[in-house]
Amino acid sequence: MTLQLDSIDNFRDVAGDPPYTAGATRLRPGVVWRSSALTLDDADQAALEALEPALVIDLRSAAEIAQAPDVDVRGAVTARVDIIGEAEDSRLLDASRAGGLGAVGLAEEHDVGLLMYRTFVTDPGAARAFGRAARMIADAPGPVVMHCTAGKDRTGWLAAVVQTVAGVSDEDVMRDYLLSNERLARVIARLREQIEAAVGPEKAAAFAGLLGVAPRFLDAARAAVAEQYGDMRGYLRDGGGLSDADIDRLVARITV
Repeated sequence: MTLQLDSIDNFRDVAGDPPYTAGATRLRPGVVWRSSALTLDDADQAALEALEPALVIDLRSAAEIAQAPDVDVRGAVTARVDIIGEAEDSRLLDASRAGGLGAVGLAEEHDVGLLMYRTFVTDPGAARAFGRAARMIADAPGPVVMHCTAGKDRTGWLAAVVQTVAGVSDEDVMRDYLLSNERLARVIARLREQIEAAVGPEKAAAFAGLLGVAPRFLDAARAAVAEQYGDMRGYLRDGGGLSDADIDRLVARITV
């Protein structure tokens, strides 16, 4: 299902367009949407509300929400799942701060993207938070919109988890994940110019990879899942706290 929203970037159906296949089934369109922050104009707010979402899952911190509040989506309950705030490893907070110009030095010293994505899996608090969001999707009485700030990292990982546990191929999950670079192209270009103006082209080059998404980030999280939990179902069960029945309900909800 296609819906173009002009006032925000990176809004799309987790099911894909056309829907991704998952073994003998396919993902169900119109059930789970992914987005950047819902800073919508009036026309886009009306278009979103026409989808009749029952639940908005906001994966951002309180500070992010204060900086760019969502519009009120009529008929939807908002649930806040602060992935960064619930993490036990302070390195995830450090990695998230690499979205600001002051963190260029951190980006130079570490592969912050790899650190962040692995911590999504290995940090007990972060894993539980992602699991709670997945359970909310399974239990929602209607369509769900899930988002963070840019809709590419926290949202991108949660989308990948949902798609993978539903049986979507690794190749299609990666293809969908990388669409964020296309959807955020204008934002990425603007941020790159700001960073180059602030710190110069040489330092900006070390930081540029964090502005979008990269295959190595998703691959790092996948490898951590394989190492620690065996597969994505194990990640949701043993890391996220879901029961097998919860996971089966999630899969049934998002597949046809």
